[in-house]
Amino acid sequence: AEEERLALRSQLKRQYQLQLNDPHRKGLVEDPALNRWMYARNRNIYPNFRPTPKTSLLGLIWGGPLFFWYYVFKDDRKEKLIQEGKLD
Repeated sequence: AEEERLALRSQLKRQYQLQLNDPHRKGLVEDPALNRWMYARNRNIYPNFRPTPKTSLLGLIWGGPLFFWYYVFKDDRKEKLIQEGKLD
């Protein structure tokens, strides 16, 4: 079984090297293993997310000011005062 895997791996590696070093190549050579790794690393982060003290602290650092500024700007207080006639 291990010999078959090694043979398949060497065959795939040779095929990839031939595609990569082809002087008449028109487009990009895509490595499926690299594509899977990049997808798992960059696009599919939520199934792999674990809440830790570091991520909680980062959430507070970024989320705290957002909630504060939302509360400050959630409605235009000056416009309310103008409508009530208390401010010109």
